[in-house]
Amino acid sequence: MKTSEGDSSPDSNLSNCARVAAEEGRFEEALGLAALLLEADPVDRDARFITAMSLLMLDRPVEARTVLDPFVAEHPDYPNAAWLRAGLLRRLLHEAHTEVLAAYDLVASVDPANLYALVERADILRAHGRYGEARDCYARIQSEEVCADATLRIEAAFNLGCVALVLGETDTARAAFQKVLNTEPEHAEAAAMLALIAGGD
Repeated sequence: MKTSEGDSSPDSNLSNCARVAAEEGRFEEALGLAALLLEADPVDRDARFITAMSLLMLDRPVEARTVLDPFVAEHPDYPNAAWLRAGLLRRLLHEAHTEVLAAYDLVASVDPANLYALVERADILRAHGRYGEARDCYARIQSEEVCADATLRIEAAFNLGCVALVLGETDTARAAFQKVLNTEPEHAEAAAMLALIAGGD
């Protein structure tokens, strides 16, 4: 959320307080502050996003969706809004629901650098049986140069191995599971999958 430099108007101060409250996890407070902002300006983008995020974090997903659906339709490129909605729909609907995949497709188009969304989209593609596309998504973030988050790389590598097995790509699967174990030697599932592959050779 951005305000004009030097802007000390009441609304600006209130907006900053709402943002800080949300960032610090004080979602009831953030929700109340956002409501005050929306009384003054019903189309305040920052306040609408804070409202949706706060409702979701307060475990009120249905209410969050009533805010997010029209918000993302109007402002699909607002930072993290499309991703928040995609995750919300994933929670509310079955992963194989076409609306969930469409939501992640939107994230891919407006925020292609979001690697967390990329992995989540790959999960949804798997649920739709689109294993080749899922494999390609997981494979994109296997290097530190592309993804600095080691935990995300491990998750993607393990899922890459699983998808590769489904596709009959044993060498790719073996390399993926081995990569997981190279980083996390105690990863029991990766070890079990490698043993399974060895047993089938």
